[in-house]
Parts: sequence; C-alpha cells; structure tokens
Amino acid sequence: MSGLSFEEALALRQNFVGRACQLHYEADPVKMCKGSMQYLYDDKGDEFLDCVSNVCHVGHCQPDVVASGRDEMFNSSFSSSADGLEMSLYSKKLLATFPPELSVCFFVNSGSEANDLALRMARELTRADVIILPCPDVYRGVFQEGRDPDPVGSYLDASERLLQEATNKGHRIAALISEALLSFAGMIIPPGDYLYRLYMLIRRYGGLCIADEIQTGLGRCGTAWWGFQTQGVFPDFVTIGKPIGNGYPMAAVITTQHIARRFRLLDPDLAQYGSNPLVCAIGLAVLNVIEKEKYLLHARTLGRVLLDGFRALQQKHRLIGDVRGIGLWIGVEMVSDRLRKTPSKEVAELLAYRLKERRVIIGFDGPDRNVMTITPPLCFSTENAHGLVSLFGELLTEIEDDIDSGRPMATNPSAIYSAFGSRQQMLLEDILVDRTFPGEEQPQVLNSIHDLQELD
Repeated sequence: MSGLSFEEALALRQNFVGRACQLHYEADPVKMCKGSMQYLYDDKGDEFLDCVSNVCHVGHCQPDVVASGRDEMFNSSFSSSADGLEMSLYSKKLLATFPPELSVCFFVNSGSEANDLALRMARELTRADVIILPCPDVYRGVFQEGRDPDPVGSYLDASERLLQEATNKGHRIAALISEALLSFAGMIIPPGDYLYRLYMLIRRYGGLCIADEIQTGLGRCGTAWWGFQTQGVFPDFVTIGKPIGNGYPMAAVITTQHIARRFRLLDPDLAQYGSNPLVCAIGLAVLNVIEKEKYLLHARTLGRVLLDGFRALQQKHRLIGDVRGIGLWIGVEMVSDRLRKTPSKEVAELLAYRLKERRVIIGFDGPDRNVMTITPPLCFSTENAHGLVSLFGELLTEIEDDIDSGRPMATNPSAIYSAFGSRQQMLLEDILVDRTFPGEEQPQVLNSIHDLQELD
C-alpha cells in the first residue's frame, strides 16, 4: 500500500471494507497520523482536540501506559493458560474498584466478546431467553416528563407487560443486559429509581442482570468507578471493554463467586490471549494512572464545568433541546423545534463538521443521530472544556443566523459524500487498472455474485 495517496487509500476502503465500518467523518474524512493525550494530529500536522475517544481512556499514547506495554513486550506475551503473575496482580487491583461480592474476572479481548460471554453464562444458568425492553427516555421517549404524571412507573409497567407476554407464550427470562447509562440510545440517564426497580422486576421473573460498562465505566462518571454504582443497583455480571486497556484489545466479565463456581468447566479455550502478561501490564498501568492523576475527582469537577456551560448555552440557543450527563459523559440534544422536541440530525451533523473545520473532533449519536456526544479522554483539561463550550456557542450562533436569514446552512454533507464517493470509485478503477501493489498480483474487482461464482 506504500505510495498511495490518502484519497486513493479511501477509494480502496470503499470497495474492500464493509460499509458498516464507517469513518467518523464520512463526507470529509481526515487522515489522523498521531495522537498525544487529548490531541490528534493529521497528515498536515494540524492539531485536533479529541472530545470523543472514550476508548483511549487516559489519553492517546499516554506515556506510562506506553512504557508498561513496551517493557512487557521485551519479557513475554504468552497466553493466559500459562501461570503468569501479571494476571493475578491485575485482577486483584481491578476487582478492588468493584463491590466485594463482584470478585471474579473472566478475561476476553473486546467488549462485544464480554457481552457475548455474559449472555452465554446467563443463558446457561437460567436456560431461558432475552427480550427487548423500552428505553427510559423521559425527554423525547414514549413517556415524557411534563406529559406523563409518572414516566418511571409507566416505563416499568410497559416492561412488565412485555415480560408477562413473553412468559404467557412459554418463554423464560434469562437476563437483562443494559448499560447503566445508555450511550448509544442517546446519552440517556435512567430516571429516578427506574433501574433499581427494573432489576427487581427482572429478578422476580427469574432473570439475571448484566451491566454493560464498556462506554461508561472506569471512573468516567466521576462520582464512582462504575456507572451502575450511580444507579444504586447490584448486577450479577459487569462487562467492560477496551477502555481498561486504553484502547488495547482487552476486556472482561466480572461476576460473583457463586456464579463463577458454576462455570469451572467453561470452554478451556476461551480467549486464552485475553489476559496475557502484556495486556495485564497495560491494564495495570491504566489503573495506576487513574489513581495517580485523581481522574475520578477530575471527571466529576470537569463534568460540572461542561454541564454548566452547555446549560447556559441552552438558555441562549433554541437549537439545544436538552443537556444531560454525568462526569465526562455528556449529551447535548439538538432539535429544530424545542416545543415539539423535533430531532435535528441536520443541525447535529452540520455542527460536528463545522467543529471539525475548527479542529475539534466530536460525535453525534442516538436513534435519530441528533445528540452531540462529549466523551473525551480523562486527561481533558479545564481550558479544553471552556474552549469547547465557547466554540459550540459561536457555531450555534452562526447556524441560527443562517436559518433566520434564509441562507443555506451549509453544503449538505451527504451531497459532499455522494460526489466524494463517485470520485473514489473513479480513483479505484484507476488504481486497479494502472497499479499493482509491491509483491502482489493485481487484485480482481468483483462486481456481482456472478463474478464470485466464476471464481469457484
């Protein structure tokens, strides 16, 4: 691949990489070449403030974490089936951040694998099924504050009806798997005692409770190590992902001794590389950095700065419908009509791209893709926070002025992408016709299923 321009590399990606693996800025991609703490650097050397890389939990290329990984690579990286001391030391330190009853680790390589394992264990224990329950969004969900006299009770009643319907059809409930704080649902904090009462409901139907802490744990909330602790609940399993390795592929399922004893003969080939000495050294370094830098206190303090700043903007800008969050886990919901709470993906997308033009990387998520997500590395500074809020307000003023004056807000990013995609396809054809890769035969483009059948 050496010698390819960034544009040519993107053209190859479009053809050979699954479209579900999207770039962060599909319409106008950026080639990031380097990271350092809360900053990223592109191929031109421009510095970007990273407000979204929660996976790099304590910062890109954090020096202590890098040094620990480098030093351990000189020693060993054998599988976890060998009796290395590192896994035991890391397990002990990691479990010290949990309630005493959650005292056993099963190590794997990714958050998805951790969730799969927790569900597998729950099904083995209960011999039952998993069903989908409604998201307790009291801002724009089915049951809303100000419109429903008891939205928490209404969501619980709806969940119980679904559980009862499943039971009446002969199904048994294996488990509830849910984030304690709902990231992909649009940065939703469960209201009141909803999650506590939901856990009680699930257990009454014979199910277990799995807390997905992949996005929200390890001190990000500021008030506790793990999101479930902010909700006053006690899960049977906790799943954690790559943030525990600062982006390095490691993850775990945490459970009780009682449950773990029933899985002594679990598949012996389960993720034997999930707790090798290298990943454990990295994980230990991440925990040490969090403690040394007092990042729980930092996340709590800085979270208040951000929430206060965005709520002040909400009073000035009609496009902000809601501001919610805890610690360095914050969502700002963009709407086109605050009274009707009409979601505006267009404003969120435009704001994200304008922030990129000003060298700030931010995400937008949720079912309608209209919630700006702020989940930066924990090394994010007070200066960064004030600068982000100020720039956010400046750009919202520009967007609202464009709307009020009748000017087009901006070139539609989707239109840019369409033109960009056409250019990529032309480049791709040029590459495949005119270029062979060093040491490789010229690749063949498969345009249809018939091409694939002809290869058989």
